[in-house]
Amino acid sequence: IDILGFTGYADLDSGNYGGEVLNTIEALSQYFTDFTLEDTNIENPAELAALLEGKDLFLIYEQELMNTDDTYLYNLGVDWQSVLSNFVSNGGGVITLSYSYGSDCNSASILDGAELMSIYDCYQEPYGPLTILNTEHPITNGIDEIISMSGTIGFNTDNGLPLVQNFNSDRFVLATREIGSGKVVSLGMDFYSYNNEMALLLSN
Repeated sequence: IDILGFTGYADLDSGNYGGEVLNTIEALSQYFTDFTLEDTNIENPAELAALLEGKDLFLIYEQELMNTDDTYLYNLGVDWQSVLSNFVSNGGGVITLSYSYGSDCNSASILDGAELMSIYDCYQEPYGPLTILNTEHPITNGIDEIISMSGTIGFNTDNGLPLVQNFNSDRFVLATREIGSGKVVSLGMDFYSYNNEMALLLSN
């Protein structure tokens, strides 16, 4: 598959805050290697639409440098609403990876602003086992149990299908929604660190 990654305000330096972009790519490559990846920091909707032509997936890394400003990322989603809706409706996929130090929703705010999936009530979650709500879904296929690592948030959604839930709250760590012939996924993990199950979850 052909992937466009949005670096924007993500951590590109392996020596800074965990190097989430590099870790995400390494995790994805652990179980799935048949992909091409092009990264961009373009925010202009028309330019983004051009970059998404011919792509299968728009991967929005955790936006490390914006993890205290949901408003900006939400408004970015508003600006991208038409572009992303068309992309997904025509078979594309969008994945957001998110983390915050408190109650911000980070990259998932883009999904909310673009009206692709409602995301709210986000909060930093502690280490611990996560509950797989549907082991037969393609995204959770092959995963019977998973432990959250550093950089996990929980959230709530009104129109997404929850697949993974935090162990000590009613918030979800992963939810998906099908729109047209495509789908969107909100994953509340930043890949500051990761384990085999997290890598498989991302690859699926």
